[in-house]
Order: sequence, then structure tokens, then C-alpha cells
Amino acid sequence: MTVEAAVSKVVYQGNGVGALFPVPFVFRRGEHVRVVLKGPGGGEGGSGVDGVDIIPAPGEYSVEEAAPGAWNVRYPLSGPPLPAGRRIIIYRATPPRQDLDLENGGAFNAEELEKGLDNLEMQIQEIQEEVERSVKVPVSSEQAPESLLLDIFTARDAAVNSAASAEASQAAAQAAAASAGLGLDMTRAEYEALDEAEKMDGKMRFLIDEQSYPPTHNAVLERDAAQCHPISAISGLAETLENIGGEERHSLLEFFLCWYPFLGLSPSAKPGMVPVNGTLIANAAALYPQAWAYLQTPEGQALCTDEASWQAAHTATWATLADGSQVGWAGVGGCTKYVLDLMQGSIRMPDLRGMYAEASGFASLNVGGVKGDQMREITGRFSTRNTAGAASWLSDGVFEVQALAAYITGATGGDTSPGNYRFRASRVLPTGPSFAPRRWGALACLYLGRPAII
Repeated sequence: MTVEAAVSKVVYQGNGVGALFPVPFVFRRGEHVRVVLKGPGGGEGGSGVDGVDIIPAPGEYSVEEAAPGAWNVRYPLSGPPLPAGRRIIIYRATPPRQDLDLENGGAFNAEELEKGLDNLEMQIQEIQEEVERSVKVPVSSEQAPESLLLDIFTARDAAVNSAASAEASQAAAQAAAASAGLGLDMTRAEYEALDEAEKMDGKMRFLIDEQSYPPTHNAVLERDAAQCHPISAISGLAETLENIGGEERHSLLEFFLCWYPFLGLSPSAKPGMVPVNGTLIANAAALYPQAWAYLQTPEGQALCTDEASWQAAHTATWATLADGSQVGWAGVGGCTKYVLDLMQGSIRMPDLRGMYAEASGFASLNVGGVKGDQMREITGRFSTRNTAGAASWLSDGVFEVQALAAYITGATGGDTSPGNYRFRASRVLPTGPSFAPRRWGALACLYLGRPAII
């Protein structure tokens, strides 16, 4: 065994469907694979309680071999699957010990030596993963990490206290306005109608400018700096900020034609969108856990094929012409299926390049089926005849007559040579380098789910 992948932890999102989670790293024993559950509230735990680590008991999950060299964690062993909003963290915890004992003059066993080196490498990777999660200061800093962490917590507490004070100030301001007989929602016309004494009565005046502000936001007059309108009072702001980048805006495996120019250069500019060009995603199990889990379900398996069948479809032909030449995909397009490699943890994407989406049910095209290009039949005719030594050439459709300098008359005056005819499809339909409907350029992508943080 070798330790090639520098990964010792993976995070998967629950989807309420899958219960198998691929393990993208090597390990020595099944008990070295550990599991932690994380709730939607930011804390670790099945209930989502902040600051609580929920570590399932060994009897609540298992490590199973899917194929030689490919392993999955099954959680839970019974009951409903991990729901959406929950996360499962799978990590390796190799015991920090060295069991290899070499004796002078003893037999040299290269396999045992390699196992010892692999064990050390796995321990190093696990330490590195923990170090990357730690609080660190620059190498030249004189501040201890513990002091920096204390400063962060102090700043957090001060911000919480400041927000509470601001909310108390707002409540006091609202009470003062109410006692003065002024509503919080006052139009500009109502405010201007007040006399000077009414305007000066009390410290707080609230005004809604119907021309400038939405009806749920207040502009504040005559408030001092200590009574600033707190951000926490803006309805729905905290929830909106919390959900930015967090909610799923697309359905898993949803198909998109992205016209944004930058997507052609950097598909990662829209996380989760992967071009449908037959690319092989080597670390798909770790990078796109939602798609990886779904493609192993019965529904997902209907979208998959094996590598040999995929390559055969990629080079299939659909027509043999009169001269014996064949027309086929030639390695571009023709594949609407995924290839899921459980041993390598990879996904090969479909290849839809040069193909146009068409509603199924016409001309025997089913959902997920493919057809090569074709055109409608085009026809034409030509004929030659001789009348009293004069030849005439008739043509229509795609044929046209090219002018002749002369024609040949036989000894009897009744034979003529055939004229020259040219076939031109452009006489009856538009032509170009390929058969194509009206179209526009776009990057075909599929959404594989929010990329995991590895």
C-alpha cells in the first residue's frame, strides 16, 4: 500500500437519501475511521446544538468495502438517512505508535518496512490537518496564540454587548416617540404639518420618506451617535446574510446552458457547475459528495454506465454513405451517461458537445437518447433531348445546367452529347459547415452540488 492522497478528512452534506459515504483516504484498520455529526446551527451534533460534538457509537455506523480498495462509511445502520442541513465528517485517527521492530541480522521484509513508513505518513497527515485548524501567528510575532485567541473572544463579547445596548436604545427611542404621540411610521406630509413646538417636543423623531425609503425602513432625525439604528433591527437581515452562499439554489444534477463568457475560462467561478464535455473528475467522491451519493442510489444508477460502454458511445457511427465512408461522433458528444468508478472515487461527465437539446417524443428520440445529424431529402432532375439537330437541356430542383460552347451531332443528326450538370444544395436550402438548427453558443454544465471543504 502507498499513501498518495494528502487527505485524511472529508465532509459530506446529508440529503435525506444516501446512507453510504465514500472514504477517499487510505487507512490501516476500520476502527481508525472516525465519524462526527454536525448540525445546521453551526455546532457539531445531530441536534445542531452549538459546541456539542456528537460522535456516533461504533454500533451506529460501519466501514464497508464497496470494491477492492474502495470503502464506504454507512450511517446510520438503521432509521432515516442523514437529512438535509446535517453534515457528516469522516476522518482518520491513526494511533500514534510505531510497531515495526527490526533486528540486526534478521530477515529483511520490504512489505513490513513499507507498512511502517505508510503508518508514519498517515500520522503526519493527521497532525497537519489539526495544525491547519489551529490558531497561528506569524513566525516573527511576539504574541502567543493563546493571547490572540483571547483577543478574538473579547472582541466577540464586546460586539454582542454593543448590539444589545443598541437594541435597548432603539426600544427606548420607540417608547419616547410613542409617549410623544408620534407614530414610528409617519409620512413626510404628516411630519411637515406639525408645528415647531410639536417638532421640538421630545428627542426622537422618525420619518418615512415615501419617495426614498421602503415602508419598513425608518430614517431617523435628531438622534445622537449613541442612539444609532442597530443592524440587528433590520428585519430578516441576519437570516439573509447567514444564507448567502449556504442555501442550495439549484437542483442536484440540474442541466444548465451557461452563457456567461467567464464560465468558458473558469467554470469554478460558479461552484458546483461542471462542464458536460466528458471530463474525468478524479476526486469526485470527496469534492462533490452529494452527486457521488445520489449516483449510487437506484435512481442515480439509471443515469450511469460503465467506462467501456461510454467510450463505445463516444465513437459510435450512425450512417454509412454510398462511397463507404462512415459518419459518427468521432470522440465529440454522443454520451448522456455518467461513469461512476467506486475504486478510484471518480466521475466521468457526459459529453454533450455539438449537440442540441430537443424535447423527447419526436422521431423516436427518448429522454437521455442521442441521434446523429441528418437532413431532409432533397431532390432534382435533369434530361437531354435532341430536336432536329438542336439539343436542349432541362433541369429543376438541385440541378442546374452549365452553359456549353457547342454540342456534337452524329452522322445521322439524331445523336447529341449529354450536357454538363452541377448539383448545388444551396439552390433549395441554406448551407453551412454542419447541419444545424438556429442556435446560440453556451457552455453546457451540470450541477453536482456544493463542493465539499476538504
